[in-house]
Amino acid sequence: MGGANTPQNPPSLGTPLSTEIIVRGIVRRHNEVLLVRQVNADWWFLPGGHLEPAENLTECLSRELMEEAQLRVDEVNGLGLFEHSYTDDTGLHHEINVVVEALALNDVGAVEDHLTFHWFTLEEVEALDLRPRGIAGIFDQTGPRHRLLPRAVEEHG
Repeated sequence: MGGANTPQNPPSLGTPLSTEIIVRGIVRRHNEVLLVRQVNADWWFLPGGHLEPAENLTECLSRELMEEAQLRVDEVNGLGLFEHSYTDDTGLHHEINVVVEALALNDVGAVEDHLTFHWFTLEEVEALDLRPRGIAGIFDQTGPRHRLLPRAVEEHG
């Protein structure tokens, strides 16, 4: 019962190097969403990046989009979580992807040479290799959006 390899109980791949918290954005413009890929890759991913210490989710997405695409966003709402593990030449990685939805306030002005940004309709997204695998299911969510509020700082004395 407890030892079988199933999707809920996958075989052990070793100990991850760390658990990374990644904020990924479904950034909307009219009826399109923004995706990004590395210049030499055949697959796409949602824009975003690593959550920095003492940074909230809205700040993280806003910072990453400004750094990578000179893009400003508003109306940032939480959609869900997506857990993902992968192995590369440095070892096993474990990610907790916090997926948020945001509205683009301007067009992309890509500033990083190794990244390509492109706007796609949802119908076009369905035909793409979007990673991490399975994250495209978040586009289909029809539940309530959760407005992200500035983090309250409590003092403990």
